[in-house]
Amino acid sequence: MWDGNQWGPLWLLRAQIVEAAKASFGHVAHAPPTFMTEGLMNQSWRVDSGDGTYVMRVSRSDLSHERVVYEHAVLGRLHHEVREVVPAMPGLNGETLQAWRGRLLSIFPYVHGVLGTEVEADVRWPQVASTMARIHRAGTGLDRGAADAPHTVLDKPTMWSTVRPVLQRDLPHTSEVVELFRFLDGEATELEAWLENLRTSGRFLPRGVVHGDFNPRNLIFDQDQLVAVIDWEGCHVDVLAYEAALAIQAPDPMAFWRTYLEAGGPLTAADVDLLGGLARIGTLAELQFTTDGGHRSKPWAVEVLRDVAHDLRRLRERTAGLGL
Repeated sequence: MWDGNQWGPLWLLRAQIVEAAKASFGHVAHAPPTFMTEGLMNQSWRVDSGDGTYVMRVSRSDLSHERVVYEHAVLGRLHHEVREVVPAMPGLNGETLQAWRGRLLSIFPYVHGVLGTEVEADVRWPQVASTMARIHRAGTGLDRGAADAPHTVLDKPTMWSTVRPVLQRDLPHTSEVVELFRFLDGEATELEAWLENLRTSGRFLPRGVVHGDFNPRNLIFDQDQLVAVIDWEGCHVDVLAYEAALAIQAPDPMAFWRTYLEAGGPLTAADVDLLGGLARIGTLAELQFTTDGGHRSKPWAVEVLRDVAHDLRRLRERTAGLGL
């Protein structure tokens, strides 16, 4: 089980989930809980009880109590306007977050369906655009919580600037690594200059709550209808165009963008010029997986560098073709 920055033992066993479900949430399992293998970051179990079917989540160790409380608050408020947002349910003491034997537990209603990875792209992408638009519209009215990230993508250096010193120290200076560094140095320099121009331009950039990881594995479809957006532990306030830049990955980015705007997304048609740069910055963010919390490089660091460089080149070609 992946436990934040390292592989560790399975956090809770099946018998402990049965005990925790009853002690914290009052649900008596009438069958052995089923471990849900789709997630690597948190541990999730399907719990079938006499009063319904639920998903119990054991939060990974690097998530604080305050952080998960913030996530639950966001879910509760968004659910009032966006039915695809599934709120956490209260335990016996009325709180949605329960501490049990040193673990943070949450329970959600089980949503029947399949992950977005199993749905055809032409079915998935238009619904992603419209649902994201409604989430962004609802999220512009949410106040920042105490656990919310104080900085948006505009306020931070690119991830390459963060991990580069560690990788330069740890990785062998082969010709491939040197070339990857050269390429990523150029990308980061260009993008940080672009961000600085945005910061100083005075341009209005709408901000609000974003999901933080709007990928097909976090979407549930039932009979080709998007019914749930799950795994909100990365939610925070950010520039909305940063998440909307997912459009660049769609089969038809401009169709995604039109659908987003028509569904009430709180951006303007003119904001399309932000998508290319923000998509590239989002790709650079994948470099977080090259180090162990910024302390040392991971064994697969060069592979991640290779993949990120490939994706950045592909994004350059795609955005150029779109005139962005």
